[in-house]
Amino acid sequence: MGTFSYTIKAGDTLHMLAMTFNTTVEAILAVNPGLNPNNLQVGQVICIPRGTPTPPCNGVYYAVRSGDTLFSIAAMFNIPLATLMAANPGVDPNNLQVGQLICIPKVEPPTPCHCSGGTVYVVRENDNLGTILLRFNVSVMDLMAANPNVNLDRLTPGQEICIMPHVDMGCPCPTGAKKYTITQGDIPSSGAAVVALAQKFNISVSALMMMNANLTPSDFVVGKAICVPNM
Repeated sequence: MGTFSYTIKAGDTLHMLAMTFNTTVEAILAVNPGLNPNNLQVGQVICIPRGTPTPPCNGVYYAVRSGDTLFSIAAMFNIPLATLMAANPGVDPNNLQVGQLICIPKVEPPTPCHCSGGTVYVVRENDNLGTILLRFNVSVMDLMAANPNVNLDRLTPGQEICIMPHVDMGCPCPTGAKKYTITQGDIPSSGAAVVALAQKFNISVSALMMMNANLTPSDFVVGKAICVPNM
């Protein structure tokens, strides 16, 4: 595969260099014995393994900061999470590194909603992800699959979205969440269980549904194992 020389510039990190040159931090360290990744010096010459060319980014690159997640980055740039993930196929959403370069793709203007086999719904005033999931008894993953170019966290009145029948695709708990089995005491005498559980764990209905992206509101029943904040 071979290597080539690179001179460290101000602001460089091994994570940024690995992303830029389509390699890994481990591969860079392997060809630079004794290199301290936490003490790179401007002007220092290191070896970079040759990789395959990095696919072009149809947009701009963003360097990950402390506390960033793909969800927060998508919200920051007002793009759908599914679009951001599609533009970064090699990125592990559960292991973002500070300084890692993420491609922020250009998003084309919204096109008329095409919803073969489903129902076109026009977003109303005060609608949000949680209220729509409750109204149509679908999951976050259902909505993401049917609306790949829609930022579900920033719906606007008058916007058209596609509501498709629910399909349970399975989903492990995300980082920072744990499994919890719903008990009879979690079921309110009136109202939706998902609302009561969101209140119990002090999060919004939208946040709880995002943690359980494969479930519909009616799936929250006694004995069901769900994901909740790891408090």
